[in-house]
Amino acid sequence: MFFGAAFIILVRKSARLVIPEDPLGGMVRLLAVNALCMLLAVSVLGILFVYLRAALAPFGIGLMFGFIGTAVVQFVRSSGAVRISD
Repeated sequence: MFFGAAFIILVRKSARLVIPEDPLGGMVRLLAVNALCMLLAVSVLGILFVYLRAALAPFGIGLMFGFIGTAVVQFVRSSGAVRISD
């Protein structure tokens, strides 16, 4: 779950790279960070598939719930439904 949460937080923080002065360059950097996170997740799943098949399901489930859990928290924060002081 830690990896999934870390990846989505990294991508969310990378969204700050998109600035009005250089929107295209910011989007390219954001997409590069997003692709890197996805590539790392798939690489780890591939390594587990080859070497530790018993750990594949727990890692995949944890990764999925890390992504989903962090995304839900970020969506709720962004919606303004819950006030969280920073």
